[in-house]
Amino acid sequence: MLNDVEKEALSLVFWKTIRIFVCKLTSIMTNYNIIGREHEQAVIRSYIDSGKSELIAVYGRRRVGKTYLVKSIFHNDFDFSFIPCSH
Repeated sequence: MLNDVEKEALSLVFWKTIRIFVCKLTSIMTNYNIIGREHEQAVIRSYIDSGKSELIAVYGRRRVGKTYLVKSIFHNDFDFSFIPCSH
């Protein structure tokens, strides 16, 4: 059986480990190094640089990196996004 001091020490170690894990995971998830997709990136960047209001719709098969592509180009800095849910 653990005494109160041992419980407190174990708790501190646990939360420190969780904090380190979350920091590393956040760093991985926000480091958008995209490989390939040069054509798609160029098309989206041309709309961004056009100087006009543009609507960009990204569509395609499931699990091919559409959201990752958009997040990598905009660095998660967009005012509106819509991801429909199918039932």
